[in-house]
Amino acid sequence: MTYLVEVTQGDIDNGKPRICGECAIALAAARSVCVPHVKVHSGRISWYASGRYRCAILPRNALTFIGVFDDEKHGKRFVSPFSFQIEVPD
Repeated sequence: MTYLVEVTQGDIDNGKPRICGECAIALAAARSVCVPHVKVHSGRISWYASGRYRCAILPRNALTFIGVFDDEKHGKRFVSPFSFQIEVPD
């Protein structure tokens, strides 16, 4: 199954850098996959749904976003809303 993850300005403003379950991408992905919590870690995104563990590899643009968002000097000021797709096996 393919999901579209849309990171909004609200996700950027409310996200917490370097916290895998509360960063901007985690907030956006939770909304996209309709679960309360997801974790973003080691180039992947993961969550539990319907008793099953789900995991997807993040695309390059999401990894680049994380690198800037998590930077202490620049962080939120230098990222913009964007979207990407993740593919999750059924």
